[in-house]
Amino acid sequence: MYFSGFVFSVSVLSLYAYGGMAHYLGIHGRYGFAFNTLIYVTPLFTLLLFKTIFLENERFKKIKLTINAMIGFFVIMTIVSVINHSGLIEGISLTKGGPVLFIIQLYLLFFIALYMYIKKVPMVGFFLFGYSVSVLTSTIAALFFIGLIEYTEFTFHVNSVGTLIESILFSILLSYRIKQLNTLTIENNHKIDIQESKLISMNEVIENISHQWRQPLSHINSVVLLIDDELYINKIKNRSIVEKLDEIEKITGYMSQTIDDFKAFYTKDKLLENFNLKEMLEEALSTVNATLAYNNIQLSTFLDKTLYVYGHKSKLQQAILIIINNAKDAILTKDILYSEIKINLYKEKDTIVIKIYDNAGGIEKDIADKIFDPYFTTKHKSKGTGLGLYISKMIIESEMGGHFTFQNENDGVGFFIILKRGQIK
Repeated sequence: MYFSGFVFSVSVLSLYAYGGMAHYLGIHGRYGFAFNTLIYVTPLFTLLLFKTIFLENERFKKIKLTINAMIGFFVIMTIVSVINHSGLIEGISLTKGGPVLFIIQLYLLFFIALYMYIKKVPMVGFFLFGYSVSVLTSTIAALFFIGLIEYTEFTFHVNSVGTLIESILFSILLSYRIKQLNTLTIENNHKIDIQESKLISMNEVIENISHQWRQPLSHINSVVLLIDDELYINKIKNRSIVEKLDEIEKITGYMSQTIDDFKAFYTKDKLLENFNLKEMLEEALSTVNATLAYNNIQLSTFLDKTLYVYGHKSKLQQAILIIINNAKDAILTKDILYSEIKINLYKEKDTIVIKIYDNAGGIEKDIADKIFDPYFTTKHKSKGTGLGLYISKMIIESEMGGHFTFQNENDGVGFFIILKRGQIK
């Protein structure tokens, strides 16, 4: 859309500036003069095009701020120019100022693109090459139109040639970008399909383990009952033995409950429901408590029991477990004397916040804008696909209609899941 706006505005401006409108369409005088407004519209579309292609993430915050300021300025100049040419404001001429502002914008964007090229931003070199032609030819044309360069065939037509070259190069850049996005979408869908098939396979594995474990666990409980009966019949009273038998029963009960928890989690959930977040979190945590304890990671929770949301319960559990497992892996890569994961569930105005914090040192600045990208991982390829946080973000924002973000805090990082409040039963 921005590219089409750029091509249309620059074409109409060239048609007016070189006399095409007056000669072929009979548009001249005050009505033709109004087309000078396009000298502010053309750079506006160029800036919007550049921003959309190269400034999607938060890597270049200052550059993004500069581009936004330039866009705002040209929007204002366009409005002022329209009002001026409509006759509502008299005695103000922006005609000679337009080319000067146009040239300033050209060089600012050129140096921004050059800086990003030095920083090895993909495809910006291609933009820089096409824009260099525009900078050169537009500078010559602008100097001609404000009277600093004499008329020649070269100075009169150079801008048209430059615009043509720039449009062709921008078209190639745009087609390459579309192809890149299509390829990325296909790869993302393929990876997500693989991830979903793994979940289905995991469900089958858990189902098989359930069948395999049920009988031995029942047999162990039966043996415990037999030993208990033998002790009673033979009037043997040994407190230590009784305590150990009780302990065995608790362990088998816990193992049976763990199987049920895993089955419930990996079952494909397509139904939307209104569910209690505290209960959902406790179910999810029951599957990782033992792993965290084994790795000496302290887990602490503060959960408001009154909060409900509407959505996919098991999918949200999946997203939360991914975040917790990422926190665990980050902690295990660091030599931390006291490692901890904190989970808080609370309401904030009209939203619900789930905060998952770990003290593994936080997210480094140079990768902060990449952690939600697909395939990005700091782990070895054999230990991570780079899809975890990406899938979590997709679940939270696309499936649950929420927002997923993070913030470094002291010696760690807090991940924030922000959801809309549901009904309270």
